[in-house]
Amino acid sequence: MQCNPVILIEGKTVQSLLTVSFQDTGSNTLQNLSASFSDPDLENTQLFNKLIEFFLDKYDGVPLFRGYIRQFNTTDDKISITAQDPRIFLSGSDSFPISLTDKNNYDGYTLSQFLYDFINEEINSNSTLVGIDNINEIDKPSFLTNIRQIEGKPYDLISNNIEKKVNTDDPLKVFDYSVGILHGSDSSSINFIKQKNIDEDIPVCSFSYSDGIIKMSYKERAPPSFGVASGTSDGEEFVTTFEYGNAPKGKVGLRLSEKFDDKSDALDNILARIISEQQNTKEITMQVSKGYYYALESLVTLNVPDTNLYGVYRITGRNISYSGSSITCSLSLNKKATKISRYLS
Repeated sequence: MQCNPVILIEGKTVQSLLTVSFQDTGSNTLQNLSASFSDPDLENTQLFNKLIEFFLDKYDGVPLFRGYIRQFNTTDDKISITAQDPRIFLSGSDSFPISLTDKNNYDGYTLSQFLYDFINEEINSNSTLVGIDNINEIDKPSFLTNIRQIEGKPYDLISNNIEKKVNTDDPLKVFDYSVGILHGSDSSSINFIKQKNIDEDIPVCSFSYSDGIIKMSYKERAPPSFGVASGTSDGEEFVTTFEYGNAPKGKVGLRLSEKFDDKSDALDNILARIISEQQNTKEITMQVSKGYYYALESLVTLNVPDTNLYGVYRITGRNISYSGSSITCSLSLNKKATKISRYLS
């Protein structure tokens, strides 16, 4: 794919771009950008928290990445920076803390309503740092009633709660939710992303060795057959275990990190997580010549001779690198960070 990458800092084009590395790994993690360039006009400039935009091609109307510089280093011949997307203002070490007490809280608010209110009042008081135009509700809203904490990070409050949410209208079709960022022409808005249905939703693209795949590797793990969860009910701590199906590849379990206040709720969540993990046993990484712009959770078809790999998969990660005149892109399929549960074997 032929591109002419461009980086803007506070709306000004950076000269002599040397390298760029963009990472988007999903699972509620922030997008990251690192770059190096030679620009005499920026040598003595304070770059911390400056707005930075990365366009994969100079003619693109929307940046592939928009965020804020968190670190920079200047040497005799170049400037190096690292940046993260606007969610850093909700998650960074210097983010505005939130305390939820019996007197001051967000009881009755959904996650979306909390985000809209908090960002508008505390983050965007002087200028729009985090967009709110695309904040959406999930199918079954999660409320912050009775949630209390002292000086916590707002993003932890959101991500910890969204990780507990799964759409389980059909117990055999389980879909997770995650927190994402949607880059527009003028701002970047936080939003909630629901996993697509592999059996019903339409893939955005097909990849084959003759069209798109440069090289590919994969690993397959044994699916979990049992799960463990814990919590407190009626003042008593409990640990509950649930086994689902047989274990043709050996017994492997998962432990849910969240705490529950009801055993039946814990069992429902164990079942949902086991089914979800059993549907995603292949983790594929492929270097590609197309598909650079596809968002995470988009569906793609692998049209390959190996019947074990042929089929539809979710994009769960993107890595794009630029050096000199060369651009490489790798996509991760079905691979997610192990944050929600810890595997037991």
